[in-house]
Amino acid sequence: MNLTLIRALLCPKGELSAFGNRLSAKSLFKKKSTNKRNITYLHATVRPHFLGRTTVCRDERHKIIANGTLGIINRCFPKLDMKPNLAKVALRGLNPYSSYLKPYTIYLITLKILFCVCLAHARQSSSTEAATGVALQQITLKGNVLSAVNGEPLEGATVRTEITSIKTDQKGNFTVITKKNKGTFTATYLGYQTKEIQYDISTSQYYTVKLDPQQNTLDETVVIAYGQTTKRFNTGSVGRITAAEISRQPVANPIAALQGRIPGVEITQQSGRTGSNFNVLIRGRSSIDNGNEPLYIVDGVPWLSNSIGQITVTGGSSSPFNNLNPNDIESIEVLKDADATAIYGSRGANGVILITTKKGSVGKTEVDVNVYNGFNKVANIVPLMNTEEYLNMRREALKNDNITPTVTNAPDLLQYDQNTFTDWTDLLIGSSSNVTNGQITLSGGTGETNFRLSGGFRSEGNVYPGEELNRRYSGQLNLNHSTNDKKFLAVMSVGYSNDNNNILPFDLTSGIYSTPNLKPFEDDGTMLYGNSPFSMTLHHYNQLQTNLITNINLSYSLFKSVTLRLNNGYTKTDNDQIEVTPLAAFGNNSTRTSGESRFSNSAFSSWILEPQLSYRKTFSDHAFDILFGGTWQQESLKGTRINATDYSSEELLYTTTGAASITASEQYSLYKYQAVFGRINYQFKNRYLINLTGRRDGSSRFGPGKQFANFGALGIAWIFSDEHFIKNKLPKMSFGKVRASFGTTGNDKIGDYQFLDTYGGVAYPYDGVSGLKPQRLYNPDYGWESNRKLEFSADLGFFDNKILFSAGWFRNRSGNQLLQYSLPTQTGFTGVTRNLPALVENRGWEIELNTINLANTAIKWNTAFNITIAGNKLLDFPNLEKSSYASQYSIGESLNIMKVYPYLGVDPMTGLWSVDLNAGRSVVKDLSTKFYGGLNNQWQYGRFQLDVFIQFVKKNARNYLSSLPATAGIQGANMPKLFESRWQNPGDITDVQRFGTVAPATTARTNFLISEGAFADASFLRLKNISLSYSLPASVTNRVKMKLVRFYLQGQNLLTITGYKGNDPEVTNMTVLPPLRTVTLGTQITF
Repeated sequence: MNLTLIRALLCPKGELSAFGNRLSAKSLFKKKSTNKRNITYLHATVRPHFLGRTTVCRDERHKIIANGTLGIINRCFPKLDMKPNLAKVALRGLNPYSSYLKPYTIYLITLKILFCVCLAHARQSSSTEAATGVALQQITLKGNVLSAVNGEPLEGATVRTEITSIKTDQKGNFTVITKKNKGTFTATYLGYQTKEIQYDISTSQYYTVKLDPQQNTLDETVVIAYGQTTKRFNTGSVGRITAAEISRQPVANPIAALQGRIPGVEITQQSGRTGSNFNVLIRGRSSIDNGNEPLYIVDGVPWLSNSIGQITVTGGSSSPFNNLNPNDIESIEVLKDADATAIYGSRGANGVILITTKKGSVGKTEVDVNVYNGFNKVANIVPLMNTEEYLNMRREALKNDNITPTVTNAPDLLQYDQNTFTDWTDLLIGSSSNVTNGQITLSGGTGETNFRLSGGFRSEGNVYPGEELNRRYSGQLNLNHSTNDKKFLAVMSVGYSNDNNNILPFDLTSGIYSTPNLKPFEDDGTMLYGNSPFSMTLHHYNQLQTNLITNINLSYSLFKSVTLRLNNGYTKTDNDQIEVTPLAAFGNNSTRTSGESRFSNSAFSSWILEPQLSYRKTFSDHAFDILFGGTWQQESLKGTRINATDYSSEELLYTTTGAASITASEQYSLYKYQAVFGRINYQFKNRYLINLTGRRDGSSRFGPGKQFANFGALGIAWIFSDEHFIKNKLPKMSFGKVRASFGTTGNDKIGDYQFLDTYGGVAYPYDGVSGLKPQRLYNPDYGWESNRKLEFSADLGFFDNKILFSAGWFRNRSGNQLLQYSLPTQTGFTGVTRNLPALVENRGWEIELNTINLANTAIKWNTAFNITIAGNKLLDFPNLEKSSYASQYSIGESLNIMKVYPYLGVDPMTGLWSVDLNAGRSVVKDLSTKFYGGLNNQWQYGRFQLDVFIQFVKKNARNYLSSLPATAGIQGANMPKLFESRWQNPGDITDVQRFGTVAPATTARTNFLISEGAFADASFLRLKNISLSYSLPASVTNRVKMKLVRFYLQGQNLLTITGYKGNDPEVTNMTVLPPLRTVTLGTQITF
């Protein structure tokens, strides 16, 4: 019998029932029930006797009541088999004066007996308990289900006991019924691991359940533009690395953690100098003349991609990402195709990199301390000649040139000590620099308010001589708050960093080619100046860069399916530089009378405001996720640079007041951006997916009538593995999805005020009066550069997703190219910004493979592999052969080509490099990367974990001969030992020309550098990262009241296998410091 109906009969007028809720029999009878006929039978059989509407005497009436009740019970529950005498006893045993009760009261008593029997049956109690009306009590368990990652409640999670299964509400709350005093219940949620929870009502009846994300990458949360999704339901192309992958790499710059790990993302380090920048290309170079950098977003706030410093640093500019602490990052997502990037409009033409910082967690406040210490060292340098080899080279060069050594042309042969050997490589870049990194984090909170507060410190030297360091102090606060009903949510993040770098602004690698028999110090230990490369170490440099970034995201649920959001962000970066060059640094032969100083102050600020309205609704098999919003953004950059000379005293070099000559310059720019955007995402049966995005952009970088443009994209996907015919035919396939996208984005990375006729100050005042000069021609006619993106992809999973395979083909075509078109010198201007109908194409394949090789054994083994095979091509450029770009580009070739002369080798008779100058620049050398990727293996055994990551790149580059400082044989230019294979006698066959100091040897080298002989295969396989860790068992940590104690050993850039003969195949310039090898040992403690 329906228990709810019986309870309603006990309280026919809506009184409170035993379960604490008001019930109405009249209202409940309107509900459909298969047991309604039983209640009708009860009324027809028993109720007339209760109301005295029969002619039967009172005692006989009681008998009829008892027998009627018994009949109903046995009819509804035949297994109880109640006896008449027991029912009568039960009826009369309620009250010794029951025979004097009114019929209606007896009627209610009888129904209560019937209810007890029903409840007893529902609890599967014994026949005796049912007959006596004694029912077992139900046990209620309550609690909430939260994400273990950020403490957010999981609405719609399923909680099951042995008799109940319910879904959590908006706050993640649940109430379930069980029949046992102790036992287990389970909690499940899409994208999270199922958890079994032990309960004991004698201890507690309220439980907070934290679910961990599934290791299966299909259901991991992926951050996308203005929202989140999973790889399973994503229609766009998004790459991702997590905090765990970042934490295994001892890097200061989070961009370095991406190298080789995400398909379609090519990252090249500019230099091994501490704090140097990285070049990032997402799916190739699409713009001929303008910026190809992606858009960077940190917690919803745009981030700088290039340094704002005005003092040039050789060997790689300083990276703004040095202000971000990698330990504060939760994940980095890379948006690549039109479906993922079009909603960012013009800002997303070259891809988007989203950086999300870590949030607080629900629970008791935790303290995490993470410290590591280690060293950096140059991984590889080509051995150079020693003193004897160098002197032999010099003598041979002069002999080949028929030149007699003199004190003037050969002091190294006639004046310097012939037995002295100075290893400049070891002195200038051979040191080991110390690296120390520490972080302390506090996190915790409740389901309504949680926080994360962290403070970090990093000190890193360089391999140059001296004690110069790069020190970074950072702090991060993340605060989440929501109301009890979860209608209002506020997420705030504040980050601050102070990066103080006093490492020399030049690359001392160029100094290692100095004369090996030149002493760096006098006999008394004082530094020897003049031609000594140590004079560069006398420079003093300091760069102080501070950054403040704040974000507040407010959301309010207007209705169950409608949410109003407001994203507010502000960032401010200040960069102060000073470079002091004392008189001694210019050498003993300088005619200067004082040193000089340079000062630079730059300030960048940006704010963004993005209101959004979202609608989410699921009904039946349909799910809608609709978003509309707007963007208001403003960026400003201002700075001052001062060059000060003619100081009265060296003591005043750090000020401007002591300089007799001062030259100042200023910069200022203002960029404004406005947009409206929208996205409509539709899912049918969680199987058919459509995603439509659109954006209308407005940029201040274009002239009147050209400032606005429309962009959009369409993405579709089909999860075909959920189709019945696939499940039946391919039972081993656990997941299958095909997707496609097409759309357009724009590009406005051309600098500010390009369309205006601007003026600037003259460099040299006339008669003491400064003036203005025109800098740019007025040209408001150019418009947006457009980028059309097309992609097809398939994602497959096999054997319960133990094997995940993804393959995608993309084609990006960028047209209406914005170029700085060269003008005749008669105009007084070098060029003008304009559009040309040139068309650039990037196409290729991206492949990913993730496998769980061993899972249910003592050893767990996972593998992740990715490879990108891409190509770049100039499809169209009208009148290219007549333009100023004719010597740089060719139709049908890559933008990364170099047109050079045919190389004929070393002439066996003359010993000189031979180049066919008559053939013109008829040879095209493509320097594009052919393919690149990475392979990661992770092994776990007990509490040990080992991760090994290998990066590989296939490309061509300039060879080591093309970047040496001079022709082999010239005074003061040492050479690699590789020159032992040089030409020496007529008939020798080699690829290295003879030694020489003047023409024709120097002329032959000049021609060689513009020939195909100056290029080589620079492919490499690099052991990029190794991480070994061990965590103490809980039995040990619990004794000292700690949650985690972990020890780890990490290494970066450990080994490179390559056929390239230079210092490094990634940084191919022989005068630039190659990437450093890093080894660290650390400890992490959580309590």
